Amino acid sequence: MGPYMTPPPGSDGPYLAPPPAREEAWREARPCQTCGRSGWCSVTSDGRTWICRRQAGPDGQERRDRHGVPYWLHGDPTARTPVAPAGPAPADRDVLDAVYRDLLAGLELEPDHRQALVRRGLPEYAIRRCRTWNRGRLASLAARAAREWPDTIASVPGWRRNRGRPAWSGLPRGIAMPRYDLAGRVVAVQVRLDDPGPGGKYRYVSSRPDGPGPVMVASPALPPDMRRPGPLVAERVRLTEGWLGSWVCAELTGVLTVDVSGVAMWPLALPVLREVRCRHVLLAWDADWRANPAVRASLRAAVISLRGSGYRVQIESWDPALGRGLDDALMTLRGREVAA
Repeated sequence: MGPYMTPPPGSDGPYLAPPPAREEAWREARPCQTCGRSGWCSVTSDGRTWICRRQAGPDGQERRDRHGVPYWLHGDPTARTPVAPAGPAPADRDVLDAVYRDLLAGLELEPDHRQALVRRGLPEYAIRRCRTWNRGRLASLAARAAREWPDTIASVPGWRRNRGRPAWSGLPRGIAMPRYDLAGRVVAVQVRLDDPGPGGKYRYVSSRPDGPGPVMVASPALPPDMRRPGPLVAERVRLTEGWLGSWVCAELTGVLTVDVSGVAMWPLALPVLREVRCRHVLLAWDADWRANPAVRASLRAAVISLRGSGYRVQIESWDPALGRGLDDALMTLRGREVAA
């Protein structure tokens, strides 16, 4: 079959097939030897081969997962890497939508988190969709989910058993945000941690290492004139990183803004661009892309690929003194206008 494997229907390629070699036992890297961060990257049990999902490093060999998202192999070049995340497949998206909506309905958005979202500039439309991830409330919700979906709950990322008892992911307190697919289904939940530590501030609700990992999608944030029933059509679409920031950008610019959850994961947005019949793509990577080689490389790859696919591509830039992200810059400028 050669070095490439046929991509799944409806997906983008090419996809590098794993080389013919022995199976490896992979686990989460804590931390990754290339990017220094915990979560998302993987390492073999002997520690000699690892995958970085964030940057190439000095000797990384680029490969692509089943979503078309690049990752970089370090160490043994003949290692058989996992093309898809380890663990069982997640439940059907309709099931995920029902379970996650029930979970979020059982949680509240606590006052300090509401105030933080207001200060951040999120519209009320988005704030109403957020909740506080509070472990004190999760045990009863996990038990209820086990009763309501006894045959499928074990395939829902984030649900698990802790010492034989139903439980949701043990992530610490933070703001829980639903991630939607183009059909409007909640297919994943992401938490922005109050105290993130070394693993990053945004974490998916997941059952790894033994259960299913999260469904990875590019999540659209709707500008005011698109918050109505019916199919989405947008000639111009912005790609950026961060669920919260994407809603601020959509609110303040009127442009459909898609959160790709990580700049290296921009290929996840390709189905969105096709579905909404986009022709003009705005790329709003954080302002440090000029100084950060990994971010700059992902931006260059996105520009080349998107232009090669026929899209008009524009890189959005601003004075870094206004803020790291476009949402920060927009809020700074709005504050100046109000003060004036």
